[in-house]
Amino acid sequence: MRDQGSWSISLGRWGGVQVRLHMVFLVFAALTVYLSWREAYDSAVGGEAREESTLVWLAAISLLLLAASVLLHELGHLYATMRTGGSMPEIVLGPFGGLNSTQPTYDPQAEIAVWLAGPMVNLGLCVAAAPLLFLQPETDVVGLLHVLQPRGLGSGAWPSDVVKLVFWINWVLFCVNLIPAFPFDGGRVLRAAIVALRPAIGRQFASHVVARFGKFAALGLVVIAWLVRDAAPQGVAPGWFALILLAIVLFFSAKQEEQKGDEWDDTESTGYDFSPSYSSLEHPHDISDTHAGFFARWLERRREVKVRQQREAEARDDALMDEVLDRVHKYGLDSLSEDERALLHRVSQRYRGRLGNGA
Repeated sequence: MRDQGSWSISLGRWGGVQVRLHMVFLVFAALTVYLSWREAYDSAVGGEAREESTLVWLAAISLLLLAASVLLHELGHLYATMRTGGSMPEIVLGPFGGLNSTQPTYDPQAEIAVWLAGPMVNLGLCVAAAPLLFLQPETDVVGLLHVLQPRGLGSGAWPSDVVKLVFWINWVLFCVNLIPAFPFDGGRVLRAAIVALRPAIGRQFASHVVARFGKFAALGLVVIAWLVRDAAPQGVAPGWFALILLAIVLFFSAKQEEQKGDEWDDTESTGYDFSPSYSSLEHPHDISDTHAGFFARWLERRREVKVRQQREAEARDDALMDEVLDRVHKYGLDSLSEDERALLHRVSQRYRGRLGNGA
């Protein structure tokens, strides 16, 4: 799903940023409503006092609040990205957060700030909703902190339930996005932290470390889902369903990041500029004089080869740009083919990234 446009529905451009709704969100929404209706129906047949309409209504309201919370989460990323000199061409809304490729500056510390901004927005919404919860009688605030089995949802009037849902949904988004695995913000924070603490190992190796952890985490979530499969749902959907969906997202995101690392095409996949690496090639240092060891020297040689290949690819793109720009000048953007549009976007992103880095 690397081409987000083919797997998402456009919601238009908001303030110059393309906003899309990913198909994963729609699938998640459909399954959530179905499972909520099924649970309500089974409860009614069993003689329990859980009305069908209440649980389905709760699921529908939850999905609307989830979409709004994810959008605010991504706006937090957007604000931090702009403040640090990066760019964010689009926002793609998924069930656990955005699926877009934010393009921060090539600075691990700035990247950490960008990826923490989204969860901080969700935490701020929790803090804002907390006083309203305490004003309501007999509200189990501690029970709402349970990510999988929140207590007290759907047990009061609808204004009370909406406040509880705002608190619980944003708490879930905050916790889930701090998971140190891709595609969540915690995974990107961990990768940036590894690069910041150990620059010698490189971003590629750091991505592989986080991806490997994500695969193990996915396996652990499947085991937990199996253990809690018989637990009665307290929220809008069974806990095992959320765990299985989360495990699938973790596993395939880890595989995708490993492929990105192998291709080492940072200009297209993350928007990073290789200018700092260029300067290191122009002024090479004797790696054998360092104390980094054989593995670090091998990584450095691989990095130099990849950067050299990247420079050659960019030179080929630049050679084709004159023809593309001449066609745009004569016939307009509509005359360009898909490959030419991709070339134009790729080169413009590269130059934008260099300007953002002060290159």
